[in-house]
Amino acid sequence: MLLGLGIIICGLGCLMILERLFPDQPLAYVPGWWKRVLLINFYQLIVVVVGTYTWERWLPDAHLFHLRDFVSPLMGGIIAYLIHTWVFYWFHRARHNVYFLWLW
Repeated sequence: MLLGLGIIICGLGCLMILERLFPDQPLAYVPGWWKRVLLINFYQLIVVVVGTYTWERWLPDAHLFHLRDFVSPLMGGIIAYLIHTWVFYWFHRARHNVYFLWLW
């Protein structure tokens, strides 16, 4: 478990450094940006890890896709991460278009 957590943290760190070194567009200086990004990503990581462990413990037979039968735990984790990131991305996009969502 700790190895996977370390890989995720290193991967996020590398992506953040790459974004800073090679931005898509000029970035304005925003005080506290790094702290905010680290906290948000850490929160998302905790949600995924806690969600996975509680789901496996409390609802071991409740599966929508039965990925365990077809892929390794590592690949299942990657798929779960991609789905989670996709949902957060589109929720963030929706927040830019729907003012009510910014009130959360």
